[in-house]
Amino acid sequence: MDVLAIIAALLLEQWRPLGERKAYFSALAAWADWLERSFNAGQARHGAIAWLVAVVLPVCGVIALYAALWWMSPFAGLLVNVAALYLTLGFRQFSHWFTGIQQAIKAGEIDRARELIGAWRGESALHRSREEVVRLAMEEAIAASHRHVFAVIFWFIVLPGPGGAILYRLSVFLAGRWGAFGEFGRVAERALRVLEWPAARLSAAAFAVVGDFEDAVYCWRTQAAAWPDPALGIVLAAG
Repeated sequence: MDVLAIIAALLLEQWRPLGERKAYFSALAAWADWLERSFNAGQARHGAIAWLVAVVLPVCGVIALYAALWWMSPFAGLLVNVAALYLTLGFRQFSHWFTGIQQAIKAGEIDRARELIGAWRGESALHRSREEVVRLAMEEAIAASHRHVFAVIFWFIVLPGPGGAILYRLSVFLAGRWGAFGEFGRVAERALRVLEWPAARLSAAAFAVVGDFEDAVYCWRTQAAAWPDPALGIVLAAG
């Protein structure tokens, strides 16, 4: 049933990428900002309480909903899984950036490629060379495939029902949203590091298996530390 849910969610996401539904992200951002204003008193324990409210309560709630619906009808449980995966998966919302950069590079439109990679990364890329644009585009695509496909599927399989997928996606969002708030955001960042440890290694192993295994493992061991994020560095080096 898990495999059916994953396939159905991926097909739905291909048909209508979640990136088109800005209301979902706006509501999530408003929820995170309200929690930060309500709990942030500058200490890590306040961040821990906010993280528990923002992540653990929704995860427990969706697991309970899944269990109740599954008891009533396995098909209803399947629909909950599909809906949860549809909200948490989503490489298609980024693939247009990669495709646009690829087409611009092939056409020799390096300025257009710089504009696209800059918009994708949220920073100016006018000073980037052609080689740097290509490298950054590949890094962004690999990172997106990990955080929006492989890691979500991994935690979906590990935890019951849709709990794992919701746990990972909320953790990624809150770590990015609260990371700039000092001690308050420490728990969110640590929680994401814990979740990333097995998921990043799974993604790296997947890249190694489908590519050159020996070279991928060598790069994993020798180059992962070159990136600021150690877990993501493993994925990027192997990829």
